Amino acid sequence: MDIFENLCRTCGNECLDLLNIYEVSAKALDKMVPVAEMLSSCLPANFPALEPSDAYPKLICRICLKKLTLVYEFNHQWMAAHTEFNVALKFEERRRRSLASKSQDFKVT
Repeated sequence: MDIFENLCRTCGNECLDLLNIYEVSAKALDKMVPVAEMLSSCLPANFPALEPSDAYPKLICRICLKKLTLVYEFNHQWMAAHTEFNVALKFEERRRRSLASKSQDFKVT
């Protein structure tokens, strides 16, 4: 008998309707994403990696899956916005350098 038979890996509660994190995908960002992949991408870097062979529960409840999906989507939204901001900042930096260069050229001549 598995000591974690009916326990959700993410909240630790005993639940009746659990899904296997290694067998199920959920819709996130308009595509189906494996639950284990979502968990792995949302875990802190100092946590051990998810492994199907580890001794921890392999199940997730539907409430935690909904929360996980929201966190996963939020993380991707934040990263996309951050990337866009970096592009805009680099563009602005180049524009300012170009303006400064043109200003210097104007003063020299």
